[in-house]
Amino acid sequence: MKKLLPLLFLAFYSQSAFASHGMGGEITWTCNGTAYVFQLKFYRDCNGIPGPQSITLENDVPGLGVISMPLVSQTDISPDGSDSSGMYVCPTCPAGGPGAVEEFVFESNPVNITGVPPSGGWTFWYGSCCRSGSLSNITNGGSYGFALRAKMYPYTGQVAGQCGDASPSFAERPSVITCTGSPFSYSHFASDIDRDSLVYAFDIPLDDNGNPPTQSVPFAPGYSVNNPLPGPAINPMNVAATLDPGSGEIDFMCVTPGYFVTCVRVSSYRCGQLIAEVFREINVVLANCGTIPGVNLPNMPPMLDAPFTDSSSVAVYDTTVHAGDTLQFMLAASDSDFHPVDTSQLVTLNAAGDQYGTGFTNTASGCLIPPCATLTPPPPVTGKLATSTQFDWVTTTAHLGLNFGCVYLGNVYYFLNKGTDNFCPANGQSVDVIKITVLPNVPQPPVVNNGGTLTCLLFTGAYSYQWFKDRFAIPGATSQSYMVTTPGVYQVLAWDPQTGDGNYSEGIQITTTDMEELPGIDHLSVFPNPAENGMVQVLFETVRDQDITIRVSDVTGRTVSVSSYRALAGRFEASIQLDENAGVYFLEVETQNGSVMEKLLVK
Repeated sequence: MKKLLPLLFLAFYSQSAFASHGMGGEITWTCNGTAYVFQLKFYRDCNGIPGPQSITLENDVPGLGVISMPLVSQTDISPDGSDSSGMYVCPTCPAGGPGAVEEFVFESNPVNITGVPPSGGWTFWYGSCCRSGSLSNITNGGSYGFALRAKMYPYTGQVAGQCGDASPSFAERPSVITCTGSPFSYSHFASDIDRDSLVYAFDIPLDDNGNPPTQSVPFAPGYSVNNPLPGPAINPMNVAATLDPGSGEIDFMCVTPGYFVTCVRVSSYRCGQLIAEVFREINVVLANCGTIPGVNLPNMPPMLDAPFTDSSSVAVYDTTVHAGDTLQFMLAASDSDFHPVDTSQLVTLNAAGDQYGTGFTNTASGCLIPPCATLTPPPPVTGKLATSTQFDWVTTTAHLGLNFGCVYLGNVYYFLNKGTDNFCPANGQSVDVIKITVLPNVPQPPVVNNGGTLTCLLFTGAYSYQWFKDRFAIPGATSQSYMVTTPGVYQVLAWDPQTGDGNYSEGIQITTTDMEELPGIDHLSVFPNPAENGMVQVLFETVRDQDITIRVSDVTGRTVSVSSYRALAGRFEASIQLDENAGVYFLEVETQNGSVMEKLLVK
């Protein structure tokens, strides 16, 4: 006769505890050219009624109307585990049972939205009735509906009618069931393809009333927005849930069983401006799982090895490297808990992160900024007692991020490391988020603005350059100087091609007013360069008749040659004789509205 893994542990749950088909979900969006593509994930309790085959996404965008979203996928995401012994019972769909969950994914066609959001943002939402009446942390939960929502805000540089920002999205599926009495760690692990800054926080669950919905669902005594799971106020043995605002890692230990609604908000910031908020709501079962058959001991989650140590040799998950460094270390998970048939439990190691290459094996593509990190062998990897995979990542100056003006791309990279066992009905799970900060190994290069011509003032060494406008590389802009043609925030990456050492400059904001005052000099060239006998030709196009001065200075700023001309609109050419020692000089064409500069070498 088969033994049931103390599913009697859930005897206090009647089927009515899961009568509602909705366990939560989230709304996100991506950009498709100039249009938005919305996605809604809906998590259904398999003990309830079937999930919808299509939904309509409501919003408060003037004139837009509801957005149709057909079903594109339906997946059983119940806990995995072995029940070959007859001792493990792992609830799955469609049979149902505690923790049996399906994920429904709905997606819209591209949506064109005119205008820009007001300061309070646009809200997108989907609501339904009803919540479970057996929620432990909600007062009279069955009398409330639920509302999934997301918000889109305006930002500097936004173009009306175009999609210029994708929302954060969640790389990890939600964890819906865990055992009481053992520590638990988890992260929803959001990422942002635009590399905007992300901040995590708990938030309030909403009722489905309102247009848009704003009515919060009241927490039961002892629970609150920031304490949605049982804490010491409910039982002194509980360890309250904590949420790291940077990594999103959630840690807790509860001895109190029940059924709990949680809501996590992820806010994305660009230029210090809040530009999007997405919310993941999910109901979580904390179950009294009993003990492992045959040993009468509680199941404990796998242990994860920390990849780094600090100055005191304490294991940590946070490290700092310099651009050009190669990281190589092992990610490992182990679990010594007993398995009633196979003696040892199976432990599985998985990973996530937007800096991993395609399939965890490609260094050239699949991540946000190549070279990409890889894992060998690629996860998931599974073994008895323990398993591991090797992390490799070659960092470069490209990983330094951009941080100038109101534009920010971070130089902090997060990698999720997750270990799970095959204990059911709730797999033991441990999660750690590895934080790697990439720092430059040379000072910031200085940049000067001469009437709209930007010049990187690195006087020695053979440097390579790449100019950026509003965070994006400018094709072909690889000279020491760059003449601005449109307003924006500009920055240069300068590096030594022999060593790879380099750094980004501070950025310079060029406005429309600056554009009106540009010197009117195009396509400046100085040749031969280097100059072997001191004679150089200066050639450029001038957009109008104007007086010009050609000035040559050394690296200390001392003027060594100066000549004045009346240049007519069109092509201009002049010869300059320099009787100076070999070295680095700067040739500057000055007009009433500014100047253009070119570095000159004299042999």
